[in-house]
Amino acid sequence: MRKLLLVVASLVTVAVLSSCSLLPLGAPGQIFDGDSQVADAEMEKIADAVNSRDAAALKALFTPSSLEQAPDIDQGVDYFLSLFPNGGLSWERDAIGAEGGTTAGKQAYMIRANYKLSVDGKDYWLFFADFTVNHDPENIGLYAAGITPWTEGDYSGAAEPFVAWISAIHYGETNAPGYAGIYVPE
Repeated sequence: MRKLLLVVASLVTVAVLSSCSLLPLGAPGQIFDGDSQVADAEMEKIADAVNSRDAAALKALFTPSSLEQAPDIDQGVDYFLSLFPNGGLSWERDAIGAEGGTTAGKQAYMIRANYKLSVDGKDYWLFFADFTVNHDPENIGLYAAGITPWTEGDYSGAAEPFVAWISAIHYGETNAPGYAGIYVPE
């Protein structure tokens, strides 16, 4: 009996210690170093589309469901590209966050990324929300992206509507101010 308890205790210990390594990259509720790699890969796609002035490529980064929900994706793409008329965009990661969970058996995991974009001596904040896990395959990919002039420090210097828009984007709920697509200031 003692050997059986020792074997069971050993198996439980091994299972507990190795459980994190069994989770897939970007599992709901877990923030992994891989999130930075995923976000940087998405940022690279955005930069490639902007630098090649390819509106179709930029639009194609968004999920089909976010394109359906977006108020006017074509206006958003035009606005975004208008900030970089000659391409030449460079970028550096500012911050990465993630949120996710399971609701009614449906999983979702969203990376929330902030980047500093630079071109022609001007700097911008770029925020994007990217679903890496979702119960609906139509929802995997870019959900929302927004851009505003860069201010040192935090978003306190950014336009209040932009900050409100970012604050309203969450993985598990639809919130009117946090609409899908590309943020366009009024």
